[in-house]
Amino acid sequence: MSKPHALVIASLVMLIIVAAPGHAADQAKIDQLVNAITSLCLSGTQYTLKADVSGTISLIKRGGQGGISVDTREARGAAAIFDEKLRIEADDAIRRCIEPHIQKVIDAINGPDWTTPLPAPEALVGTWLVYNEAHQQVKRMQLNPDGTYRQWQGNTITPGDYKLTSANELKFSYSHPNGRENLIELGRISWIDKDHFQFKILNGYFPSGQIGSVLMYER
Repeated sequence: MSKPHALVIASLVMLIIVAAPGHAADQAKIDQLVNAITSLCLSGTQYTLKADVSGTISLIKRGGQGGISVDTREARGAAAIFDEKLRIEADDAIRRCIEPHIQKVIDAINGPDWTTPLPAPEALVGTWLVYNEAHQQVKRMQLNPDGTYRQWQGNTITPGDYKLTSANELKFSYSHPNGRENLIELGRISWIDKDHFQFKILNGYFPSGQIGSVLMYER
């Protein structure tokens, strides 16, 4: 997927979640996200993707012959169920394109699952783009296997340490640019897939947000 498409989809997810504390599904915003996925994956095909605030996600075949549907409010593991049905209904190219984004639609309807079991710590290792929709900011962060990180925002490079806890919480420690103090930023994470997670700020020093803000991390 191209970075422009990735930015559009990630930004829409941030708009849906950050703009609605307590989360109330907004059909217009769900439609924006579905339209972005449709443009990316279904242009020129015989399928249409639909999702609504009631919890239903459907892939409809033009002409009414065939199609799939999942109720995200009733089905546990709705993304996996949708993907399995999609495997039977559509070709591999469509399935591979849609599969990484279905959980984003589910989160737009139901809100993120902050109790999702945490992958192994090594799943965090790598380079991430971090989107903050509320502040219209994008930064880059490299999380290293030894628990250190480097963050790039504009011309500023910040080194520090990070630690993952058993409570789905990620803690960043780093020094203030003036060198006078050690700063902490703590947040709870929710994995969307292996290349995307959300970071909800809980406490600490937060130059890129405030308590309750949600940042999107994309590999």
